[in-house]
Amino acid sequence: MHRQWVLAAALMALTVGPAAAQTDSTAAPAPGAARLHTPLAYDPYYVLPGAPRTMGFDAGLNNTDLGSLADASDVFAMAKYAVNQRLEVGARATFGSLRDGGRSFSSAVVGAKLALGEKRVLTGHLKAPLGDREKLGLSVGMMQSMEMGTMPVDAAVQIGMLKGYADEGVVFEVLIEPSKVLNEKTVGYLDVSVEGATEQFGDELNIDLRPYLDYTVQPGLVVSGGVNLNLYNGVKRWSEVGLRLTVIKTVGD
Repeated sequence: MHRQWVLAAALMALTVGPAAAQTDSTAAPAPGAARLHTPLAYDPYYVLPGAPRTMGFDAGLNNTDLGSLADASDVFAMAKYAVNQRLEVGARATFGSLRDGGRSFSSAVVGAKLALGEKRVLTGHLKAPLGDREKLGLSVGMMQSMEMGTMPVDAAVQIGMLKGYADEGVVFEVLIEPSKVLNEKTVGYLDVSVEGATEQFGDELNIDLRPYLDYTVQPGLVVSGGVNLNLYNGVKRWSEVGLRLTVIKTVGD
């Protein structure tokens, strides 16, 4: 148990500490990289708080345009710890590794999930003043799990504030995620994500469809993979197809 706390603390320090790896935050974004924004939450997927004293680790790649793999991809690492039945804390670091030859530290987000019941969760996050936007950001949100007929459906809303997320107004993301168990090792998901900003709403609006599969390699180890289909990006429809790959590790008490 003590080793897990030490490991968690070390991961949090690594997540928020690599300021020395920053690049010039005033540089223009690479082509195809417009939708690789600072995450509003530490968890890259919709996941309710874990069982008490469990830890989770994710590492993966998020690409928004297969036609521009180097310029439109981020690499991320995440660690989280369930303190008790209601509270989980976590941190996530994102790197523009492919975009900038492995040198660019893009963002760090730390936060918590507080369970308000079995299927409803309040979230709060701080975006550290590091990386691509060297300003503090704050995000708050709500997660809700439900059933429509026999199909589980998850929904979440996240709102990002302060200059770490937007120079003016706020940014937001709305997620709807139906899922289906395909067999004892595989679960399928279909994410519908709407992202935008209150300033320049039409230009900043993005609508994505993200089908993906979780495959359990062994207890506590899951490989997740799918595609990012950009249905609308504020300029045109059916503009980009991307890729998302993640390795997910869970460790018990």
